Amino acid sequence: MNEAVDVSTDPADSRAAPPANDAARRWPRAMRNVLLMAMLLASVLLVCGRTVLHHASVARGPDRMNDDARILIVPFLPYHDPELIQDDYVTRYLRDTLPLGYEWGMILASKAIDPRTLSKAIPYPLLLLLAIFVGVAARRLGGGWGAAWVSMAMVLTSELFIERMSGGLPRMFAFPLVAAAGVALAYGRAYWLCGGGADGRAVLPVGGAGVRAGADGADAARARPGSR
Repeated sequence: MNEAVDVSTDPADSRAAPPANDAARRWPRAMRNVLLMAMLLASVLLVCGRTVLHHASVARGPDRMNDDARILIVPFLPYHDPELIQDDYVTRYLRDTLPLGYEWGMILASKAIDPRTLSKAIPYPLLLLLAIFVGVAARRLGGGWGAAWVSMAMVLTSELFIERMSGGLPRMFAFPLVAAAGVALAYGRAYWLCGGGADGRAVLPVGGAGVRAGADGADAARARPGSR
């Protein structure tokens, strides 16, 4: 007696296929982690944000400007108000010494905002971005949410980061680029690392080269026998 055999599905194909609801499980988990990180950053700002606010209140004064910014921000003034300063050989020379990505970005932004104000405002969002990157990397490396909180608090309360990033100069991208590279290494994402190196060179060639060196080192370590 012949029995009907169901050949519509192959057991081997069902074993090889990934679970259909795997992506559906990862998405809520990722959204939960983003929400928790946002709440963690809010608590850090509530406890440690006074340092940043005090620095911003001092920097907002019209008679205060970062020492290095006095010569490197002035060349962008002709794009905001041509009557303030003429676009001569000296201003063009100073702009040409800056990274192309930074120069083009400042030129476009200066058409709408005074570059003197812009140079004082930009470092603070980048400081928050740096704190987020450091917190994400600390949590990923096994420290958990407690390590993320402490790491972000150290970034916001340390004088090192805000001092070197103030002024709105290309150097303000150095710490965020290195922290972004740390996140890429912590998650094992080589493409993120290479992309950060390529994009970083547009605003800070030294920082981009450092990120690229990290990518090369990660590739060399992974190619070593017995490495993970």
